[in-house]
Amino acid sequence: MENNTKVLIGITGGIASGKSVVSDWFKRKGYLVIFADKISHELLNNKDLIHHLRFSFGDNILQKNGCVDRRKLADIVFTDKNNLMKLNKIMHPVIIDEINNRITNSPEKIIFLEIPLLFEINIERYFDCIIYIFCPEMIRIKRLMKRNNYTKKEAILRIASQMSDQDKMNRSDIILYNDKDLIYLESQLTDLENKIGDFQGRKVTKIILDDN
Repeated sequence: MENNTKVLIGITGGIASGKSVVSDWFKRKGYLVIFADKISHELLNNKDLIHHLRFSFGDNILQKNGCVDRRKLADIVFTDKNNLMKLNKIMHPVIIDEINNRITNSPEKIIFLEIPLLFEINIERYFDCIIYIFCPEMIRIKRLMKRNNYTKKEAILRIASQMSDQDKMNRSDIILYNDKDLIYLESQLTDLENKIGDFQGRKVTKIILDDN
């Protein structure tokens, strides 16, 4: 691989499909993994962004200490598609800017990016390989109810806000099935790791969001 090339591998999947399990596995193996959701959470501490969100969604999204209450913000956007689109237009550009900074400044030649809405924001062309984690909807609903303390209705709303599994699977390079136990998933990951060296890198290109 040339010095000015990097392999960018996308990790995506529906909410509660097991993306973090897969990402953490690669991280333990020593690979650089960038987590888009973690960047999003970090950015919610940015004063300018908080001001923008407050202006767009009102004071009710703030906690007493002035920080964004993510649960209240989620309640607003996941029950109204227009509000969700508004939030995405605010958040996605700043998230992508930070992702670009981390990719550009990293010396690593193989970089994993875990990003739930990879297909929704049409950035698949920037990846050398896209891994999709499939998990049946009923399992995901149960996970959300247990992990996030969601009601069944809330869990279904979160899942319904995303593109369908089939559409994403059709656009992915590799499908990992997370519908059994951890041993089954990790066996697939081991097979996949053996193929990573075959991926062809490309010159570093900034991810650019399409105009909406």
